[in-house]
Amino acid sequence: MSLLTLLVGTLFLFQTPIISEPSTELHVRRAIDFLDSLQLHQKVQLLEAEGGFHFYLPTNWSRVAEYEKTESYTAFARRRRINAIMLTERLAKDSRFKSDSQWQDFVSNPTNSGFARLGVTGTPWQLLIRKELLHQETSNAEPEVAPYR
Repeated sequence: MSLLTLLVGTLFLFQTPIISEPSTELHVRRAIDFLDSLQLHQKVQLLEAEGGFHFYLPTNWSRVAEYEKTESYTAFARRRRINAIMLTERLAKDSRFKSDSQWQDFVSNPTNSGFARLGVTGTPWQLLIRKELLHQETSNAEPEVAPYR
């Protein structure tokens, strides 16, 4: 094999697009579409670590930032009246939550606390949401239920 063939082959390899996982931005867009499709009209206190889904949703959605947590998960959820959680890898890996046994218990079985676990279509993310919010609303969405990875 000549040096020229090797150089041309290497150049071609570096210019060939690599197929990868969808970007976080695409996941955010899909999550916003999913949340909006739920057509919730009650006040939603959404715990999330992605930076502000509420900016793109109706005014009844409010963000509860992960960095606000300074106490046990149960006390934090009660104080901030959290009724929905966007469970992403960033939130799952956050040390404030990862080391909290109450959070770990909640995430492993949210139904014990009256929450439903919904897979966010087109993402590895999940929405944990109070069942009352879903049952009191008329929804056109058919959310898929998927385990968190």
